[in-house]
Amino acid sequence: MRLNFILVAVIIAALIASGFFIFRYFNKSSKIEELEVQIATSNKQIQELTLSSETLAKEIVDLRIIQTTLQDAIMAENPSISVNTNPNEVIRNIMELGLKHRTSVIPLLNSGWTEERASQGDYQVLRLNLTVGSSEDSIINFVNDLQDLYPTLVIESLRIRTLITTNTSDSGTLNETAIDDITQSIINIAIYSR
Repeated sequence: MRLNFILVAVIIAALIASGFFIFRYFNKSSKIEELEVQIATSNKQIQELTLSSETLAKEIVDLRIIQTTLQDAIMAENPSISVNTNPNEVIRNIMELGLKHRTSVIPLLNSGWTEERASQGDYQVLRLNLTVGSSEDSIINFVNDLQDLYPTLVIESLRIRTLITTNTSDSGTLNETAIDDITQSIINIAIYSR
């Protein structure tokens, strides 16, 4: 009887211990299942991100192609001056523009075409210093049309000053003094070409 009692106690202890271990096993297996679900979800998100980054990379390439096409179209619509253009031709065009606006234009060529590096690449640049004299309105109109003369013309600096001159003449017994306002402008321009 005592043996039966010990045997029953051992069986009960074994059942309790195995129940405890089985409970812990099922508890861990449910956590393992949760982790497996999280891993599967993370893998799916990584795949989606990879696909979206590949799509974005393709879109960037497409946008660069469109940008290049648009730049080519702009250059075709708005051609730049050729590097082979003789600087004297440019000076002649500027002087003709000055005659149109009744201004006196004195151009000074710094040098011929020179190479400069800019953000979009290498450019050939023709620099001129212009001294323009006339009325202020004529000079303003000249400068406005000068900007349209060549599409790649840049006015780098512009200084305007008014000179006052006096002319004295004798007409009989009266001395008359006339005051003339002459506006003078010094303009530094650069014309860019590729």
